[in-house]
Amino acid sequence: MEKNEEILFDYVDENGVSKKAEVLTFFKLDGNDKQYALCSIPANDGNYDVTAFIVNDLNDGTLSFDDIESDEEFAQVSALVNEMMG
Repeated sequence: MEKNEEILFDYVDENGVSKKAEVLTFFKLDGNDKQYALCSIPANDGNYDVTAFIVNDLNDGTLSFDDIESDEEFAQVSALVNEMMG
């Protein structure tokens, strides 16, 4: 990924509305092999929601961005994201 290259993907919100979301950065937690993506998703009020997803390689040249379901993992990722957003 080039330094200024945008990575956009289609995100479908809870109302079924498709939006163009952007990957801001990829990161890992210390001691964890999982890769995460910090993403910016357009909100209905004109602002942006920033959230993290687990990145999974689908072995066909595509990636999936999956929700973080573990409360402990979510807390660790949230703490790191808050630190990064500083």
